[in-house]
Amino acid sequence: MAKLRDLDIEVTDWTLKNSGPRMKTLLAHTRKTQVQLATFLGVSVTTISRWVNGHYIPDFRARRTIQNLLEADERGGRV
Repeated sequence: MAKLRDLDIEVTDWTLKNSGPRMKTLLAHTRKTQVQLATFLGVSVTTISRWVNGHYIPDFRARRTIQNLLEADERGGRV
């Protein structure tokens, strides 16, 4: 499994090609299900599935929230 810092997530650096691997690593690292992440981000489970499968990328608000989630986790905060 890739490490969190391997994600190197920047809010503006998302593409269809890297969205899926980033989302899969995020879910594995945070030990969240797609349902839990959807609830946390305020989006549908279908939307999370589309991100994980690389069909769409998260919108700016979601990317910012994901980045904040990862930064909190790196500081030892609860995710």
